[in-house]
Amino acid sequence: MHELFWRPLYSSLTIKLGAVWNQYREVFDPYDESIDKVVTGSLADDLSDIYVDLRQGEDFWSHGLFDEAVWQWRFGFESHWGEHATSALRAIRTLSASHDLRFPPDDGAN
Repeated sequence: MHELFWRPLYSSLTIKLGAVWNQYREVFDPYDESIDKVVTGSLADDLSDIYVDLRQGEDFWSHGLFDEAVWQWRFGFESHWGEHATSALRAIRTLSASHDLRFPPDDGAN
């Protein structure tokens, strides 16, 4: 199921974000002083992973499996999508604050 939803969403977001907004530099362990190389993150990957992980829990929820849904969301948060969420929030906040990213975009229609 993961690839069924992830790939089209990732591809679409990669195009919409473009190379400038999609890729960002990341530090995975800010307390590890031995890390010298730059690690690159991807907003398209972050957002796609978060969506797919949350959707798995939603599938359980929609079938009345509430305990399984909550377990899935919590486990995913602690083991996977929580890291993507914090990285994506940091990158989006930086885009907004430091690069004058307006939301919603001013398309001149108003």
